Amino acid sequence: RLGVALPGAAYASSRAGVECALLDALAKHKGIPLREAFGGKATSLRTDITVPICAPELAQSLAEDYARRGFGMLKTKTGGRARGGGIAS
Repeated sequence: RLGVALPGAAYASSRAGVECALLDALAKHKGIPLREAFGGKATSLRTDITVPICAPELAQSLAEDYARRGFGMLKTKTGGRARGGGIAS
């Protein structure tokens, strides 16, 4: 029903947020941690951090800072506008 109320790619993040909230509410109702509802016992989570579209020097600095902070996975954005006003390749 979420797909009808929030259709298409434009609402994908909204559907995911509603789904997460509902799953969390169900786990709380059952009195268990959400991770146990999925059968897991992990107490930590490995995640990534995004290096935004920016000048190469800033991207390098951010990536180095994120690595120092313990992020083992970096996600990068590519594209955007070139300095001359065109699309960067």
